[in-house]
Amino acid sequence: MSIKGSLIFIVGLTLAGCMHSGIPASAVDTAYVANNCTYSLEYKRCSRYSNCEAKSSPTICNCVYDSGAKYTGTLTHDGKQWCGVQTNKDGSSYLVTNGEATSQEVGLDGGSTALAILGVVAAAAIIDAAADSSGGGTPYTPSGARESDSDWDWDAFYDSYGNLQWRCRGIDTGQFAPDSKCLYDAKIDDRWPRK
Repeated sequence: MSIKGSLIFIVGLTLAGCMHSGIPASAVDTAYVANNCTYSLEYKRCSRYSNCEAKSSPTICNCVYDSGAKYTGTLTHDGKQWCGVQTNKDGSSYLVTNGEATSQEVGLDGGSTALAILGVVAAAAIIDAAADSSGGGTPYTPSGARESDSDWDWDAFYDSYGNLQWRCRGIDTGQFAPDSKCLYDAKIDDRWPRK
């Protein structure tokens, strides 16, 4: 497997490791309700509803709806979801807090999202570094060259195995640069035509 393929695999594994079911329905109990929702005097026993059964207490319900959705949590006197997790038929889930469905979809939480982004950024940096070190030619540095570049262009040359390579170079320094610096330039080798 190539370095790039290995890194893509690592990034995928990192993202998969960050996925979780958020707050699973099995975690909804009296402590969850006490910590996440305002107490309601309207909680009703699950046995009051034909589509629900009691879970860990008489007021923590497991309900199944005609739509295929499932809900675990507390209900009010009129059967309204008050505090829990609803899982839809398509597998998507969301939290219900104080009778309102929150915009927080169960899936990636903020910490996992940050970890996933960090993993992608780190992998991109490693891939970019690997691309920079793949070499293939001797950087051209004109005399009196500047320390940094303000523009970049494509350069075509043959590597030590006789394969044509396209690399991005800084126009001011002639040093190789990440290919992303030349992303919007046409691959025309008119600045450094010697192969």
